[in-house]
Amino acid sequence: MLQMLWTDQSLRDDPAKCSRGGKVEIMNVMRREVRYYEEEDKIATGKRIQEARKAAGVKAETFAGFIGISKTQLSRIENGTRTCTTDNLVMICQYLDVSADELLFGKSDEDLSSELKEIISLCEGQPEYRLKKALEIMRIIFE
Repeated sequence: MLQMLWTDQSLRDDPAKCSRGGKVEIMNVMRREVRYYEEEDKIATGKRIQEARKAAGVKAETFAGFIGISKTQLSRIENGTRTCTTDNLVMICQYLDVSADELLFGKSDEDLSSELKEIISLCEGQPEYRLKKALEIMRIIFE
């Protein structure tokens, strides 16, 4: 069950006031903070997109054409002055073979422990009935 924790009393009293300055935390079992996508996030995401594009050896003009935007718009995205649409983000991820988590938050498979990577590897390609059975076993073990 989610529980809203408002850091500003006036926001709790009038949620319509919640805007860029109002920080809202949603707490659940994992105790995660939910926040707005700020300027520094846009800049970091743009830089990660640019780094992934360059690592793939793709020129900006070619890449912009593939995702259906101008080279100028791509430059703005990579510099963090503009965000890309969800559709463009999906195309970027597919073209560069990276996850949205990696581009938006800097999280990649490299952040996973070797044990988690092995579990994922073992699960890949397995039929659904085997995955369900494995999940049941894991739930029993971790209770």
